[in-house]
Amino acid sequence: MKKVSILPPDSLSPNVCCYRESLTIYEQLGDAAGAAKSCNHLAIVAKDTGRPSEAEGWYKRALELDEQVHPGSPSNATHLNNLAKLLKNEVQAGRADRARLNEARSYAERALAVDETIDVSSEIWKDFQILAGIADLEDRTEDARNYRRREREVFAAFEGNRYHIDRQHGQLIAAIATAVKGDMQARKAIEAALLELEAKGWHIADATRRIWADERDWHALVEGIDRNSALLVLRVLEEIGEE
Repeated sequence: MKKVSILPPDSLSPNVCCYRESLTIYEQLGDAAGAAKSCNHLAIVAKDTGRPSEAEGWYKRALELDEQVHPGSPSNATHLNNLAKLLKNEVQAGRADRARLNEARSYAERALAVDETIDVSSEIWKDFQILAGIADLEDRTEDARNYRRREREVFAAFEGNRYHIDRQHGQLIAAIATAVKGDMQARKAIEAALLELEAKGWHIADATRRIWADERDWHALVEGIDRNSALLVLRVLEEIGEE
């Protein structure tokens, strides 16, 4: 098995020391699945502390271990996804050659293939998000648009995501839908709320105004905004009985 180059022991954080100790124990026990999880944790720490090459090595070691015990498992998909995202981000930041996008796409497509055999709760939307980002970097505009469309669709299909949106913004959704009838006073009150939401990262103001102007194509309304905001817009459309 390929060894990963690491920092000397006296420079390691407590978390890293714990993960390395757990890795050693798992390896001694012959627990490849546990060892793979420890490698994934070590990769995340390396990535978050500015050591992408080390992170890549840990992710690849995790994948080697996955192949021994549970290829095609949810954790295998997570490790593939993490490595794809790491490589994509390194290219995007100009720290890696663009040719590495081929590797990133391969890992992301493998993660997607695994997640598609499980269910939507596997957060398959993250696979589409990474593939969209890679397509952007490769100037494949139409592919990126299609991946983002699928990202929105599978995110919206998961009942847990709908539950959280409704719990957090149910009253606003109902108010926006009611204001479709032309109540200008209600719209003015909602406009103030939209400004606050925009500041908090909920980018639905433009889509809301377009709904009030009788636009109803969900994908057209949410082009370019994040999946949470897109789902909020979808819930408004569903509330007024049109998608």
